[in-house]
Amino acid sequence: SITSARTEAGWQIRFSAPSDNGGSPITAYVLQRLTDGQWVDAQTGLQLTFDVSVPTRGQSQDYRVLAVNSAGISAPSSTVRITTPAARASAPVSFAAELQSDGRILLSWQAPADDGGSAVSAYRLETLRNGTWTFMGSTSNQNFTVAALAKGTTASYRVSAANSAGISDPADAIEVSRP
Repeated sequence: SITSARTEAGWQIRFSAPSDNGGSPITAYVLQRLTDGQWVDAQTGLQLTFDVSVPTRGQSQDYRVLAVNSAGISAPSSTVRITTPAARASAPVSFAAELQSDGRILLSWQAPADDGGSAVSAYRLETLRNGTWTFMGSTSNQNFTVAALAKGTTASYRVSAANSAGISDPADAIEVSRP
Protein backbone atom coordinates (compact mmCIF):
# COMPACT_ATOMS: atom_id res chain seq x y z
CA SER A 1 0.00 0.00 0.00
CA ILE A 2 1.12 3.56 -0.72
CA THR A 3 -0.12 6.72 0.97
CA SER A 4 0.93 10.33 1.42
CA ALA A 5 0.99 12.56 4.48
CA ARG A 6 1.59 16.29 4.94
CA THR A 7 4.68 17.12 7.01
CA GLU A 8 6.17 20.41 8.23
CA ALA A 9 8.67 20.35 5.35
CA GLY A 10 6.34 19.16 2.59
CA TRP A 11 4.85 15.75 1.83
CA GLN A 12 5.95 12.25 2.68
CA ILE A 13 5.22 9.21 0.53
CA ARG A 14 4.79 6.14 2.75
CA PHE A 15 4.55 2.51 1.62
CA SER A 16 4.86 -1.06 2.88
CA ALA A 17 7.47 -3.63 1.94
CA PRO A 18 6.15 -6.20 -0.54
CA SER A 19 4.57 -9.26 1.06
CA ASP A 20 6.65 -11.47 -1.27
CA ASN A 21 10.23 -10.49 -2.09
CA GLY A 22 10.60 -13.28 -4.67
CA GLY A 23 13.14 -15.12 -2.53
CA SER A 24 15.73 -12.35 -2.63
CA PRO A 25 16.13 -9.42 -0.22
CA ILE A 26 15.00 -5.98 -1.37
CA THR A 27 18.11 -3.93 -2.20
CA ALA A 28 16.34 -0.63 -2.95
CA TYR A 29 13.06 1.15 -3.48
CA VAL A 30 12.64 3.59 -6.37
CA LEU A 31 10.21 6.49 -6.14
CA GLN A 32 8.97 7.56 -9.55
CA ARG A 33 7.23 10.84 -10.45
CA LEU A 34 4.94 11.30 -13.44
CA THR A 35 6.44 14.11 -15.54
CA ASP A 36 5.05 15.09 -18.93
CA GLY A 37 3.28 11.74 -19.22
CA GLN A 38 6.41 9.69 -18.42
CA TRP A 39 7.43 7.98 -15.18
CA VAL A 40 10.82 9.35 -14.10
CA ASP A 41 13.00 8.06 -11.24
CA ALA A 42 12.92 10.71 -8.51
CA GLN A 43 14.59 9.05 -5.48
CA THR A 44 16.14 5.74 -4.48
CA GLY A 45 16.65 4.31 -1.00
CA LEU A 46 15.99 1.48 1.43
CA GLN A 47 13.61 3.38 3.71
CA LEU A 48 9.83 2.94 3.49
CA THR A 49 9.26 6.70 3.13
CA PHE A 50 10.33 9.38 0.70
CA ASP A 51 10.09 13.11 1.38
CA VAL A 52 8.87 15.14 -1.59
CA SER A 53 8.23 18.82 -2.17
CA VAL A 54 4.81 20.42 -2.15
CA PRO A 55 3.40 20.99 -5.65
CA THR A 56 2.84 24.63 -6.56
CA ARG A 57 -0.64 26.02 -5.91
CA GLY A 58 -3.26 24.61 -8.25
CA GLN A 59 -1.04 21.68 -9.27
CA SER A 60 -0.93 17.92 -8.63
CA GLN A 61 1.90 15.40 -8.72
CA ASP A 62 1.61 11.61 -9.12
CA TYR A 63 4.06 9.13 -7.55
CA ARG A 64 4.56 5.37 -7.44
CA VAL A 65 7.15 3.02 -5.91
CA LEU A 66 9.09 0.03 -7.33
CA ALA A 67 11.03 -2.57 -5.34
CA VAL A 68 14.44 -3.79 -6.55
CA ASN A 69 16.22 -7.06 -5.71
CA SER A 70 18.75 -9.36 -7.41
CA ALA A 71 15.97 -10.78 -9.62
CA GLY A 72 15.05 -7.34 -11.01
CA ILE A 73 12.46 -4.64 -10.57
CA SER A 74 8.93 -5.24 -9.28
CA ALA A 75 5.71 -4.11 -10.86
CA PRO A 76 4.87 -0.57 -9.74
CA SER A 77 2.73 0.16 -6.71
CA SER A 78 -0.58 1.92 -7.13
CA THR A 79 -0.30 5.66 -7.76
CA VAL A 80 -0.65 8.33 -5.10
CA ARG A 81 -1.53 11.91 -6.08
CA ILE A 82 -0.52 14.96 -4.06
CA THR A 83 -2.50 18.13 -4.80
CA THR A 84 -2.07 21.69 -3.64
CA PRO A 85 -5.34 23.56 -4.12
CA ALA A 86 -5.44 26.88 -5.91
CA ALA A 87 -6.07 30.02 -3.88
CA ARG A 88 -8.03 33.13 -4.73
CA ALA A 89 -6.08 35.54 -6.92
CA SER A 90 -4.84 38.83 -5.54
CA ALA A 91 -6.73 41.98 -6.57
CA PRO A 92 -6.32 43.33 -10.10
CA VAL A 93 -3.75 46.13 -10.32
CA SER A 94 -3.53 49.53 -12.01
CA PHE A 95 -7.31 50.03 -11.91
CA ALA A 96 -8.15 53.24 -13.78
CA ALA A 97 -11.19 55.09 -15.14
CA GLU A 98 -11.32 57.41 -18.14
CA LEU A 99 -14.36 59.63 -18.68
CA GLN A 100 -15.16 59.70 -22.41
CA SER A 101 -16.49 62.81 -24.17
CA ASP A 102 -19.96 61.20 -24.48
CA GLY A 103 -20.10 60.50 -20.70
CA ARG A 104 -19.30 56.80 -20.93
CA ILE A 105 -16.57 55.53 -18.62
CA LEU A 106 -13.78 53.25 -19.76
CA LEU A 107 -12.54 51.14 -16.83
CA SER A 108 -9.21 49.38 -17.30
CA TRP A 109 -6.85 47.29 -15.15
CA GLN A 110 -4.02 44.80 -15.25
CA ALA A 111 -4.04 41.14 -14.22
CA PRO A 112 -3.41 40.36 -10.54
CA ALA A 113 0.22 39.99 -9.46
CA ASP A 114 -0.69 36.53 -8.10
CA ASP A 115 -3.24 34.35 -9.91
CA GLY A 116 -3.41 31.95 -6.93
CA GLY A 117 -2.19 29.03 -9.00
CA SER A 118 -5.25 29.07 -11.27
CA ALA A 119 -5.72 31.23 -14.35
CA VAL A 120 -8.05 34.20 -14.00
CA SER A 121 -11.21 33.28 -15.90
CA ALA A 122 -13.11 36.56 -15.60
CA TYR A 123 -13.15 39.99 -14.03
CA ARG A 124 -16.19 41.09 -12.03
CA LEU A 125 -17.26 44.77 -12.11
CA GLU A 126 -19.37 46.45 -9.47
CA THR A 127 -20.78 49.91 -8.85
CA LEU A 128 -21.84 51.52 -5.58
CA ARG A 129 -25.62 52.06 -5.41
CA ASN A 130 -27.33 53.33 -2.26
CA GLY A 131 -24.38 52.24 -0.13
CA THR A 132 -24.25 48.70 -1.57
CA TRP A 133 -21.83 47.28 -4.13
CA THR A 134 -23.94 45.99 -7.03
CA PHE A 135 -22.81 43.64 -9.82
CA MET A 136 -22.57 45.41 -13.21
CA GLY A 137 -21.09 42.70 -15.38
CA SER A 138 -18.11 40.49 -16.01
CA THR A 139 -15.58 40.20 -18.78
CA SER A 140 -12.52 38.19 -19.72
CA ASN A 141 -10.93 41.40 -21.06
CA GLN A 142 -8.97 43.90 -18.99
CA ASN A 143 -11.33 46.76 -19.74
CA PHE A 144 -15.04 47.47 -19.49
CA THR A 145 -17.12 50.38 -20.78
CA VAL A 146 -19.84 51.69 -18.48
CA ALA A 147 -22.97 53.42 -19.84
CA ALA A 148 -22.93 57.22 -19.87
CA LEU A 149 -22.87 58.90 -16.50
CA ALA A 150 -25.45 61.68 -16.20
CA LYS A 151 -24.07 65.22 -16.09
CA GLY A 152 -23.47 66.47 -12.57
CA THR A 153 -23.29 62.98 -11.02
CA THR A 154 -20.62 60.83 -9.41
CA ALA A 155 -20.27 57.06 -9.38
CA SER A 156 -17.86 54.59 -7.78
CA TYR A 157 -16.56 51.39 -9.39
CA ARG A 158 -14.42 48.42 -8.43
CA VAL A 159 -13.10 45.25 -10.09
CA SER A 160 -12.26 41.75 -8.77
CA ALA A 161 -10.65 38.72 -10.43
CA ALA A 162 -12.25 35.26 -10.51
CA ASN A 163 -10.41 31.93 -10.75
CA SER A 164 -11.25 28.32 -9.86
CA ALA A 165 -10.78 29.10 -6.14
CA GLY A 166 -13.21 32.04 -6.02
CA ILE A 167 -13.30 35.82 -6.34
CA SER A 168 -10.40 38.01 -5.27
CA ASP A 169 -10.59 41.00 -3.02
CA PRO A 170 -11.45 44.05 -5.15
CA ALA A 171 -8.97 46.60 -6.36
CA ASP A 172 -9.28 49.95 -4.60
CA ALA A 173 -12.51 51.61 -5.76
CA ILE A 174 -12.46 54.52 -8.18
CA GLU A 175 -14.83 57.46 -8.03
CA VAL A 176 -15.73 59.22 -11.29
CA SER A 177 -17.55 62.56 -11.59
CA ARG A 178 -19.07 64.03 -14.72
CA PRO A 179 -19.28 67.83 -14.60
